[in-house]
Amino acid sequence: MKEYFISVIFMSFAAGLASFVSYPSAMEKCAKAAISLLVMFVVITPLLSLVGSIGDIDFDELKENIITEDGEGEYIKTAEKAFELGIKRLLSDKYGLSEDEVSVFIIGFDFEKMRAEKIKITLSGRAALSDYRSIEEYVEKNNLGECEVNISLGK
Repeated sequence: MKEYFISVIFMSFAAGLASFVSYPSAMEKCAKAAISLLVMFVVITPLLSLVGSIGDIDFDELKENIITEDGEGEYIKTAEKAFELGIKRLLSDKYGLSEDEVSVFIIGFDFEKMRAEKIKITLSGRAALSDYRSIEEYVEKNNLGECEVNISLGK
């Protein structure tokens, strides 16, 4: 990086000197344009090699580095929590349930398909009075996974 900045500074100095020394004539604008192109070439050349090296990055290796010790990446845990929250909000919007009265637990979350093998929903408080069969059917109809709704009469 140090060499890059030195070459840019040197080229800018050389371009300024060449522009200062050049003989004023009808071609003065062309000479300044050529000097400017040379300076831009020196500045852009390393950036082009950087863009060319992006294709050499092994994204599978990066993905393996993201995976934590328990074999599950942080992004998967975050997606799983977002999936649970999404189901809560879906039920809240559809049935008018308070999100505090609905708890969602998922088993066998598939990150790539964004669905779960089993979704366990527990309704408490006023939400316990909802039609649990309709909720099960609605969740399964949306292809989120097999759904089981439980009723909790205590908080």
